[in-house]
Amino acid sequence: MKKVIVFLMLLLPAIVLNAQKNTTSTGKGLAISIGYSKQDQRELNSYLKVLSDSFSLISPLTAPDGINFELEYRSRVNKTEFIAGGGIFSSASVKKANDGSSVKVKTNQTGIYFGVNFFPVKNIFIGSTLGAFDNTGKLTFDNLSATNTGVLTRLISTTDDEGLKNVFSGYVVNLKLQAGLRFPFGKNRKNDFRFTPYYNKSFTKYNVLNGFDKQMTSYTGATKTGVTSYGVNVSMMFGI
Repeated sequence: MKKVIVFLMLLLPAIVLNAQKNTTSTGKGLAISIGYSKQDQRELNSYLKVLSDSFSLISPLTAPDGINFELEYRSRVNKTEFIAGGGIFSSASVKKANDGSSVKVKTNQTGIYFGVNFFPVKNIFIGSTLGAFDNTGKLTFDNLSATNTGVLTRLISTTDDEGLKNVFSGYVVNLKLQAGLRFPFGKNRKNDFRFTPYYNKSFTKYNVLNGFDKQMTSYTGATKTGVTSYGVNVSMMFGI
């Protein structure tokens, strides 16, 4: 999927350079979007690998892919569109050991963002957003064997969900690059459906241990991680 997204984002500027002049357009509206996101958190993955080995899981836990939801305000004048909104990303993954023990990791991201889209060609846009998102996580241990119950007691401490309650426990500032297609419909064609591949990268890091509700007390590796993700959003905007 990553190669497809990169190809689309490289293709759009080429289309722009060879397209005819865009017509003027104005409008504003509210949009709801849903998308699939594949994430990479290198230091979190290293942390989960050590945790997985400690519980003898068949395959290691990693930062799971998931679904994101966004609510967005858009205001367009000619070729420039201002956007502002908020979003939620949620994902979960479960891995098991040969003895039947299982460990589940759940991650969440919530935050706000603002940015600009540019329409160099009618119904084709490129843009970027700057956002601040809080990263939190939860670990759940089920059906533990006697051996893994001992591991849990010895290695894991709870923070009583403190990480989930503190809004700023794991926030990062990120930049998202996006490009896509717009399909207008309805009266005056102010409503639209959009298909938007994107690439998102944080330029700050958060502390994994502070963000999760349970911690490995013996972990000595790097605990601060950045967040990189890419995926595709589909959205519906209703003109106002």
